Amino acid sequence: LAQKYQLKDTEVLAVVNAGQVQNKLKQYDAAIIAFNRALGLARAIRMPSGALYAYQGLGKTFNSLGKYLESLEAYLQSLALARNIVDRESEITALLGLGINQRSLGRYEVATGYFQEAQTLARTADQKKQIQESIQELAQTFEMAGDPSKALAFYKEYHRLEKEIFNAESEKKSRD
Repeated sequence: LAQKYQLKDTEVLAVVNAGQVQNKLKQYDAAIIAFNRALGLARAIRMPSGALYAYQGLGKTFNSLGKYLESLEAYLQSLALARNIVDRESEITALLGLGINQRSLGRYEVATGYFQEAQTLARTADQKKQIQESIQELAQTFEMAGDPSKALAFYKEYHRLEKEIFNAESEKKSRD
């Protein structure tokens, strides 16, 4: 029985990955079908992490299509699941997605709140790439909101962190 569920877990993740590829190729209808299929499979076997990844994919895909309400609903579902199973990385990803969604709607203050919450969690979890991503999103949001001085400050912080990450990765490679 465990083997059967293990295969189902793998199937859910494979379908989510297929949806991600289709999304990147801008085959949005196929991506939505894949994410909904993964969501159904994940629910059937009670795999909350699979449902979480499917919702994140749906959120990103709907946002790309300009279907902001559907995107918002999907990201809120993924955020709730991430918090329920205590998956900080996915929680940060959901917050970033919600911020992008709100920025797309011109709700810059709300977007900023999501990005700042993501940044705080990323710092707490020492997730440097997600810290960097949240800073970049904040810079873009302030730029779009017409606040170039704040945008510039965040862009500078983004590039400082980019160098720090690059140097740390380079140092690690040279030690290995």
